[in-house]
Amino acid sequence: MKIYSVFLGLTLGLLVCGGLYWYGFTGKTPPAGTYDWKRVEGSKNIIPVAIIGSGPAGLSAALYTSRAHLHTVVFQGPQAGGQLMSTSEVENWPGMGKKQGPEIIKAVQEQAQHFGAVLVNESIKKVDFSVWPYQLVTSEDSQVHALSVIISTGAFPERLKDVPGEVEHWGKGVTACAICDAAFFKDKDVVVVGGGDSAAEQALQLTAYARHITLLVRGDKMRASVAMQDRLKKFDYIKIRYNTSITEIEGDGSRVTGIKLKTAQGSDHMPIDGVFLAIGHKPNTELFKGQIAFTPLGYIAHSCRTQETSQEGVFAAGDVSDERYRQAAVASGDGVKAALDAERFLQRIGFDEIFAKKIERKLYDPVVATNLIEITAIESMDQFKSVVLESKVPVIIDFYTKFCSSCLQIMPYIQAIGTQLKDKLVCVKVDIEKMAELKDRYRVTTVPYFVVIKDGLVVGRYNDVMTKREFFDFASRFITE
Repeated sequence: MKIYSVFLGLTLGLLVCGGLYWYGFTGKTPPAGTYDWKRVEGSKNIIPVAIIGSGPAGLSAALYTSRAHLHTVVFQGPQAGGQLMSTSEVENWPGMGKKQGPEIIKAVQEQAQHFGAVLVNESIKKVDFSVWPYQLVTSEDSQVHALSVIISTGAFPERLKDVPGEVEHWGKGVTACAICDAAFFKDKDVVVVGGGDSAAEQALQLTAYARHITLLVRGDKMRASVAMQDRLKKFDYIKIRYNTSITEIEGDGSRVTGIKLKTAQGSDHMPIDGVFLAIGHKPNTELFKGQIAFTPLGYIAHSCRTQETSQEGVFAAGDVSDERYRQAAVASGDGVKAALDAERFLQRIGFDEIFAKKIERKLYDPVVATNLIEITAIESMDQFKSVVLESKVPVIIDFYTKFCSSCLQIMPYIQAIGTQLKDKLVCVKVDIEKMAELKDRYRVTTVPYFVVIKDGLVVGRYNDVMTKREFFDFASRFITE
């Protein structure tokens, strides 16, 4: 009986430590010994280390692998820099003191690039881990062959579930990014839904703009750290309502006007101008369904001792595989571990300097476009009239804010399309904080937001992120030969 108990204990321990690693396993792991180097030599667009995602985890991994002289390509995805790009003040990044999130990301980007990492403004839209080298297809339909892969796609904000009015007013007063959209709520009343650090962070980001800020906390206390709660107390126009949740978002289809609430006392109604959601995140794993194992909560499962997933040679780092900590510094550490794991994996299967030299001409090394035109910034109404309203060709106006990571991500696409179509189309940009008159005139409610003007009239709108190809297709619709 005692032996049985010991055996059972060891088994349960293994299950707890690494058991989730195999949850949902699809059986697509390449059999041992199938690393066919002849197949690699016959391939093109080879990447020894392909990193999908560019937050702290992906960039830290890139720093280490590129420093180890492994050709590394980072596919930055739709939000270059990850969630840290939408974080204003960071005071718990080791050795940095108080820094803006984008400042930290920029520093790590530059350090990785210094060692030779290639950062690409593209996403990966398809993966195939059933064959090696692993096959990845980019958002621009390039097919690349990766000898190892590090997944660091992070997580995305959760939305309310089954709350009438949320979908209809998304981007029209309902948002999950205070640092992107705070400027739209100057001298207005807003609520932040959530009780964790993210909710506190969003409330603090709104303090420079909003008149009144109310945190709606579902439970009877906040989950935010003591430090974050202390920062909230410094603002007398931040209020907290406990045991409160939204049951309906009201509006006229173009803007939010109020919310219905469920409280401990019953129900309530609150006139409001904006709703900011900070109710948690879901891992960005959709791309990898059927390819690798997930945990029961939907995160990518990995070994207890390493960052390796259920597919040998594929590693996961950061919030996409972290059910517990979800901190930028922890993600960075995961990225470092994944990089070292990838390096050791490549060494183990026979990748060395001799073979690296042999495939040097076949490496995927995207050419970064040069001689791109500068996008004109509209900074006065007189300039707007001459450049936009009097233009003989269609004009695409890019409304943005300097802290919007998605806006920064799409800017190279706008430059590329503006350069390619320079005789048929004009692209300009408008900082909504500098040109609020234009923001109001064209009913811009979120960023990035695109308005197309032709012969002085609005002929098109778009208010979401786009890939380079999607942006080209969008722009081409307004060109007449």
